[in-house]
Amino acid sequence: MTSRTPVDLYGKAALPPCDGPRLKPFKYRKESIEFVSLLSEPPSSSPTGACAHVFKVKFGKRGYYALKIFKFKKIQDLRGEQWALSNENVSDDDLVFHSDPFYAECRAYGKIEEIEESMARKSSKASQRVAAQQIQSSTKQTKRKSRSQKNSRSQVTSKHSVDREAHRLAVPCYGFMGLPPTFEALLAERFGIFDWDRSSSDESMSQDIRAPFRALVKQLVENKPAFGRPRKMLADLKILRAHEIYQKDIAARNYMNGLLVDFGAAWTSPHWCLETLSRNQLHYELFSDLFEWDHMMREEIPSTVVRAAPLTSRLLSLRDYRELGHDMKYKNA
Repeated sequence: MTSRTPVDLYGKAALPPCDGPRLKPFKYRKESIEFVSLLSEPPSSSPTGACAHVFKVKFGKRGYYALKIFKFKKIQDLRGEQWALSNENVSDDDLVFHSDPFYAECRAYGKIEEIEESMARKSSKASQRVAAQQIQSSTKQTKRKSRSQKNSRSQVTSKHSVDREAHRLAVPCYGFMGLPPTFEALLAERFGIFDWDRSSSDESMSQDIRAPFRALVKQLVENKPAFGRPRKMLADLKILRAHEIYQKDIAARNYMNGLLVDFGAAWTSPHWCLETLSRNQLHYELFSDLFEWDHMMREEIPSTVVRAAPLTSRLLSLRDYRELGHDMKYKNA
């Protein structure tokens, strides 16, 4: 079972078709696709519950990208995974378009794009104001002044693209795309991947008429360390939280070169959980990423003193926090 609202993975409309941020389709989705290698764990060793497989691909002459192809999710599975959270009264559409990993990433990346563009524009305007002030205060000869103005304008023009890179909050996502179900045979033959968690009715159909695959196209990041500067990483996480994007799965595997790369578990406002959970449930759910970030830092970079959780909360270990949080959920369910 899926949402009741039809979704066109091959169309031009941004997804998902619900209130809140949306992600645009990949601009070059009609180019030929060459699968180069499997970037995620092979099927034999992939962690239980993994929601997707990630590949290195080449789109025509456009170059190389990371293509994340998502497994399918059933309504009953989505409700079962979040059984401790009251979701009986949540519509199928809200549950799918907010909690399905593919749509959760679409919404998070749609919002991230808005934030990064806004930050870049503000930075560019600030640079333009500084350049204008420098030009106005210049007392050099007219010819040299004109040359200075020209140079300043070109610097400001090029700085806008630099600013966008400087304000990256996550590994860039260039959009979504649909893949014909006939790719299933290719992926099985090339990479030994058969586990797409299709419904029994979908499995009974021939491959050419099954539901299409859902995928995201991201920047290819290879041979890069997971971590960058801890302070920058924490600042990025707090910016996301300030804009009501709660990652909900902070772990080393979800970072590349110091940037988050996976938002399959993210809550992006508006979200059914933010509207239906009790105050106590929300308190523990919305602060879980800060405790997970601290736990990750203790495991991966023990020497760092950068911490995310409030000082008064650090008296609790992550295990104590989770146990207390779960108890509160059960009491308020």
